Amino acid sequence: MDSQSLKVHEWLAVLVLITVIVALAAMTSFPKKPTSLSSFNCEVGGRCFEIVVSGSVKYPGIYHFSSPIVMRDLLEIAQTTPEADLRRYRMDLSITKGKNVDVPALMMMTVYVKGAVKNPGSIEIPSGSSVADLIPFLVFDEDANIKSLQKKRKLKEGEVIDVPRSKK
Repeated sequence: MDSQSLKVHEWLAVLVLITVIVALAAMTSFPKKPTSLSSFNCEVGGRCFEIVVSGSVKYPGIYHFSSPIVMRDLLEIAQTTPEADLRRYRMDLSITKGKNVDVPALMMMTVYVKGAVKNPGSIEIPSGSSVADLIPFLVFDEDANIKSLQKKRKLKEGEVIDVPRSKK
């Protein structure tokens, strides 16, 4: 037998080590769907209600709860995706009975800004935004007439916003 070859028990140790590494890699690659303690209470005979979560979440499905849950906690369990549009939800709303929660994807639109701003050009903002929603994205010149902007007006895709200058 060659002195450089491995013995059977050494080969077994190498095989076990490789198997452990592959198993650990597989476990970290496939995250487990989160569960809640209230779901466990339902399974063992407690009274419960179900909530169906779908749309822009990492873990869509049917969730069971034995007590009310706040919308913020439900969406945390289902893990919203970065493109989730949460503007229409009251995060402090308590859900006490079955409900379908469909989380829409945030649709974006492009508007163009010129005039009395330091950063003219295109800006991507959520669809349905108003002029007031656009203001935090802008850096105004000192002579910008911000008061003349119709802040409640809804913006449209491709619209050009010309920020006027104050008259001196």
